[in-house]
Amino acid sequence: MYLSGLISEDGVVDGTLADRTERLIPEDRTWSFVLHDGSQLISVT
Repeated sequence: MYLSGLISEDGVVDGTLADRTERLIPEDRTWSFVLHDGSQLISVT
């Protein structure tokens, strides 16, 4: 995820990319990346 630019060096999900993909969702003050959105939501926080 770091190499693709989704997370920073310290492991924080980059919320500025939220307008590019539906897979970034807000989680309180941070962001999560959705891996699977079916009967159960699986995301990386």
